Amino acid sequence: MTRVKICGLTREEDVRFACAAGADAVGFVMVPGTQRAVTPERVRELGRSAHPFVLTVGVIRDQSLEEAIALADRSGVHALQLHGSESPDVALALKRARPGLAVFKALQLREPSDLGGLSAWAGLDALLLDSGGGTGRPFDWDWLAGVDWPAMPVIVAGGLTPENVSDLLARLRPEAVDVSSGVEEGPGRKAPDRVRAFIEQVHRTPGFASPKRRV
Repeated sequence: MTRVKICGLTREEDVRFACAAGADAVGFVMVPGTQRAVTPERVRELGRSAHPFVLTVGVIRDQSLEEAIALADRSGVHALQLHGSESPDVALALKRARPGLAVFKALQLREPSDLGGLSAWAGLDALLLDSGGGTGRPFDWDWLAGVDWPAMPVIVAGGLTPENVSDLLARLRPEAVDVSSGVEEGPGRKAPDRVRAFIEQVHRTPGFASPKRRV
């Protein structure tokens, strides 16, 4: 079963709708200066609007171990997604320092060689594969064929939309897909119809057993 993460949320109503529509995780960007940035304190407020069975994820970039722990504590998220140039040593140290905190590592794929050395990340909770550079376009999914994956979930992101996610799932079955700009009416403002359409496309994947949509 492929799960859905809706990322880049900035409004309570969007968090509530994403959860009601069937999202498995909601993400908040704690990277100052980016379009969808929210403070850790704001993330804590937004997290109160999430369904208790939905994972809350804080996106951070190039923080020290101590800074990452502080952001997790201040925001109250269930997971941190490392979206910078963090080394495996730092990521794994974070996992050891906070055993109850899920840690994801985002890899920016600009060419097939960026998929090298995946075994170094073993021990984290997931790898997220993104197209990088904020292009809003997917990377070449053919790069993933025949890759020797470590024993951990894989999340595919980068340029996904309600229009192309079914094509991805017809070719690959990642444990999760992650969407942000592909379901927006503007940066940080989700379009309910597109959020619903994206989740429905995932739930229509052959073999997917989902509960009845709640909105």
